[in-house]
Amino acid sequence: MEKVLSLWYAVSKTGQGRIFTSKPVRNGNFGIWTGNHLGFATETVIYMEAEGFTLPTLRWDDEPIKLALTLSMD
Repeated sequence: MEKVLSLWYAVSKTGQGRIFTSKPVRNGNFGIWTGNHLGFATETVIYMEAEGFTLPTLRWDDEPIKLALTLSMD
């Protein structure tokens, strides 16, 4: 059995990256992206980075990128 979870990665005007569970919307007034954010998704990606996974280098001007997290049971 396999399940694919779509996540989105975007970077605020201050350079802080954040993981969303749906495509975020740019809020130019505050310099942030707004959208559905769940802590487990960010924690999962942080753990994966500690294991060698690398997120692309994005800036505020860049559009969010879509990530696919695949979970499977053998």
